Amino acid sequence: MRKTNYYNSIYIQRRQNRGNTRLAIAALAVIFIICFFMVLPVNGKGTYGNGVSEETYQAWEKAYRSDVKEVLTKKGLDMSGVTMTKTYREDGAREYEVMIHHDRFAKMGTEEKQELVEVLQAVPFPEKESDFTFILRCDLAGKSL
Repeated sequence: MRKTNYYNSIYIQRRQNRGNTRLAIAALAVIFIICFFMVLPVNGKGTYGNGVSEETYQAWEKAYRSDVKEVLTKKGLDMSGVTMTKTYREDGAREYEVMIHHDRFAKMGTEEKQELVEVLQAVPFPEKESDFTFILRCDLAGKSL
């Protein structure tokens, strides 16, 4: 009788282990599925407060950078680096920071820089709610001017 009890206990342990293994596999599968859907990119065609799509904004921003570079070239500041960063306000409008890098800014006076910023602020952007801030940087000194 001892052998029967021994084999019965082994049989019961194996059945319990199978249940634990199935539970572990199911838990891992659920975790994998959750992680998979969290990592997937969201390809939304979202519009913002004024109903304009992100693709339209990107086209406007690209054209705006080109217009700014054209103005700089006309002012004798060709080969300027133009970097544009944006932040979103709660109302959906955007605030842009346009950083312009050129060595010649170190030699320019305050009035000349202010005149350049005024000319740059006159460059049109299709959306009127967006705000633009211009920062002139001299790459030699690494300082904002």
